Amino acid sequence: MITFQILLFAGDREKMKSHSVEIAVSETATIGNLAEKLNQEYPSIFPRPEGLVFAVNRDYATFDQPISETDEIAIIPPVSGGYL
Repeated sequence: MITFQILLFAGDREKMKSHSVEIAVSETATIGNLAEKLNQEYPSIFPRPEGLVFAVNRDYATFDQPISETDEIAIIPPVSGGYL
């Protein structure tokens, strides 16, 4: 198992009352596995794992992307607003 400190921002940070959350996944895990684990451990905070957006090492990540113990992982909050 590998344990990650997942960085949180905006509403997720406020709900968790922390800047990060610790999650343990298998050594062959993907971002999708991590999203499912977040939903299992914190269903009221992360009710729809398929709607989460992640960054790995500051780049957007797909759910099939493998992760390793040296990766920095963050959940990117929804973005809206602005004008044309």
